[in-house]
Amino acid sequence: SQVSEAGKPAQYTGERMSLDFIDTDVTHLLRLMNDVSEENIIWDPGIKGQKVSMILKDVPWDEALELILKNNDLAKRYVGKNIVWITTKQKMMQILAEEEAEARKMEQQLEAERQKLQEEKIKAEEDAPLITEYLPVDFAKADEIQKHIVLSDRGKMSIDTRTNTIIVTDVAASIEKAKNTI
Repeated sequence: SQVSEAGKPAQYTGERMSLDFIDTDVTHLLRLMNDVSEENIIWDPGIKGQKVSMILKDVPWDEALELILKNNDLAKRYVGKNIVWITTKQKMMQILAEEEAEARKMEQQLEAERQKLQEEKIKAEEDAPLITEYLPVDFAKADEIQKHIVLSDRGKMSIDTRTNTIIVTDVAASIEKAKNTI
């Protein structure tokens, strides 16, 4: 019984077929699989000439295809919804490694861009002029509201308890956040 990668019996659902071939070019069997499966199969020209011998009776076509691939050190990959591309395992591993390297490269570029934006944001905040605002507080005590206001590293805050006003000296973005908090 065929075993899947998870260690459980594989579930093959393809139309059943019988095959009896001796030293037949693998591409001829792939053509036969194409006819039975109604899938679109394309293969790498490098697999032409590989020979297959088999006698299979009443086997689902997808299981037969898996056996042909394993027997000939081939690999498949779906392209789109119903196109099966077949090549050597070595070439497939090379392509997968290239795709993985490209994905890592893209991720590194995205991370570098995120880092650059973060540095620009920090620099802009460091270079931004400091502004002082008097923010009156209604219906609450300024010293209680003060706990909820977040300032930049350069920001300062004090309270005028007589007028119940919070005095903030910071960059404009932080002052806007403070106004929204109040």
